[in-house]
Amino acid sequence: MEGVMINRFYKFICSFLVLVFLGCVPTPAKATSHMLINVRATIVEPSCTISISDINQTLTLDEFNAANFKVGGTGPSKQVNIILENCGGVTQVKAAINPDDSYYASDPGVLKLSPTSTANGVGFEILDSDHNPLNFNAVTQITLDVPSGDRSIVLIMFARLKRMSTVVIPGVALSSFSYDLEYL
Repeated sequence: MEGVMINRFYKFICSFLVLVFLGCVPTPAKATSHMLINVRATIVEPSCTISISDINQTLTLDEFNAANFKVGGTGPSKQVNIILENCGGVTQVKAAINPDDSYYASDPGVLKLSPTSTANGVGFEILDSDHNPLNFNAVTQITLDVPSGDRSIVLIMFARLKRMSTVVIPGVALSSFSYDLEYL
């Protein structure tokens, strides 16, 4: 009876070992095996490539004759394109727009002029692709869906001058904003 119990125990252990070490073949006692496998992989998150010309852009707007606009009036808008290419594995891009200079609290879609500007009394209004002003008072994000099978998308924004004061001093108006891209 003891032999039968040991035999059953042995079969259980052998079955367990076969499951754990499936694919291992016993070698004769005198033979030795040594195997070294080096495995290397680079893991990257999905992303897109931005052309160098789109990373730092300078947008020159047409001249703005303040006499033609009341306070709150705007000049013509000009399109800003940021082309994102090679978006393999990306299904959505979120762009967070950040003013480098301050914005008007009374009109949070308008950037104040930088201190190096010689003009005064105007600001830059930044618009999304549907011509809606962005709101810098909150987290400003533009979300783009990447069409299936497409590897390139264009982030489109517009900029225009907006009269912010009854007194406008002519000169050069400068401002800037940056954007952070999140790839999903």
